[in-house]
Amino acid sequence: MKRSRVVGQKDEGDIHDIRTSAGTFLARNLDPVLTTVDERLAMWSGLPPSHQEDMQASQQQATQPQFPSRH
Repeated sequence: MKRSRVVGQKDEGDIHDIRTSAGTFLARNLDPVLTTVDERLAMWSGLPPSHQEDMQASQQQATQPQFPSRH
């Protein structure tokens, strides 16, 4: 997992104290369980997996501050 970033001047974003979590994207068809989840989401949403984003996993430590979402 990589430290989460905020939108900044650079294309890759900036590390800022307000974002303390870490995250990663789970590539489609990486694992049979992920493929099954993708297929079930496709049935529920009516969108094929090719039109969905890869799943994202994020991690927040118990000692890290929690800030309200802005979206």
